[in-house]
Amino acid sequence: MAALILPAAWARVQLASFDRLHPPPGCGMPIIGIYGVAILGAGALSLVSMALAGAAYWRLPAPRKGRRKIELALLSGPALLAGGVLVCLLLAG
Repeated sequence: MAALILPAAWARVQLASFDRLHPPPGCGMPIIGIYGVAILGAGALSLVSMALAGAAYWRLPAPRKGRRKIELALLSGPALLAGGVLVCLLLAG
């Protein structure tokens, strides 16, 4: 949950600060940067949670439940999104 809540809250605070300091007809590149950093932060937190959940999954006894696989798939969502953003940045730059 921290991979979803913390970067979004950080981005909201940064966007509010940016809106307060700069009038609306300004450049939007810092806003894209704020969103990019928030997505990459969510991906980093997601990778940590996936590693811990994967280690816990492999320590379970042999008949493992399917719900745990679904949990691992859901935990990988922000990491996959961050990976896509990194690939786009590498291809564009």
